[in-house]
This record gives sequence, C-alpha cells and structure tokens, in this order.
Amino acid sequence: MTKRKEKKADAALDIDLLRRINEDRALASLILFSHRHPQEEAPLHIEIMDLFRSADEFVEVEAFREAGKTTKAEEHIILSGCFGNFHYGLLLGETYEKACQRLASIDHECTTNLKLQHIFGGRVLARKSIENRMWFRSGTFIQALGCFNEQTFKC
Repeated sequence: MTKRKEKKADAALDIDLLRRINEDRALASLILFSHRHPQEEAPLHIEIMDLFRSADEFVEVEAFREAGKTTKAEEHIILSGCFGNFHYGLLLGETYEKACQRLASIDHECTTNLKLQHIFGGRVLARKSIENRMWFRSGTFIQALGCFNEQTFKC
C-alpha cells in the first residue's frame, strides 16, 4: 500500500471514529477523557452524558457530591463545541469568577488533551481564549457570566 492510500485509510478511520463518538458521548468520554476519571465509569455517568445529549430543551442533573456532574458537563461542552452542535453557549456560574474558572478548566482540557486534538485533526480552539470567552474551530463561541454579585446580569 502506498503512503497516499495509507493516509486516505487513516482519514476514513478518523471519520468513522468521529461519527461513533458524536453518536455516543459516553464512549467519547471514555476514549478522550479517561485521564480525568480516577475511578471506573458508573452507569450514572452514562445516563448523565445521554441526558446532556438529549433533544430536551432543559435538563436537570441531581446527584450526590463528587458524582462527576461538573466533569461530565465540561466534557459534554467540549465535545459539543468541537462538533459545532451549537453556535453560542452561555456558561452561568454563581459568580463571574466561578464561571470563568469553569471556562478556564474547559480551555485547559482543549489545549492539553492530545487525544482530542488528534481525533479532531489539530487544535480544537480557533484562537486563544480570554477570561470569559472561548472560540472553537467549529465556530462555536462560549461566554461565561456570573449570576450573583454582577451589575449587568441577574439570575
């Protein structure tokens, strides 16, 4: 097999994998974010990822402390941003600082996760994020705002 054909085969394999992880976000979480999970995946985590991926306009996740709710939400936001499942995302935090911390965590994962970058063919962010704004290569834009102690926005 020539190098040109090998490259085409690799590209086809990546497209197939992209389709699979787009359809099954719990699988994507296992493949791309296993370094974030010190413990084995629980059925609860699969349900959370399926709930985030559902067509429902509003979802609510209630679980015990340290259940992985925030981790799974971050992973879902990253995958949705990479796939361009939405154009604008508003990340609300209790305060502006907490919302920006969450966005910084998402940014860190996007810039340091080599598996994620390999599967999506390079950097997943279009440009360097700033304190409360993040731009994905897919065109997705995420902005962080705080609910309380903010003069411009009240929850």
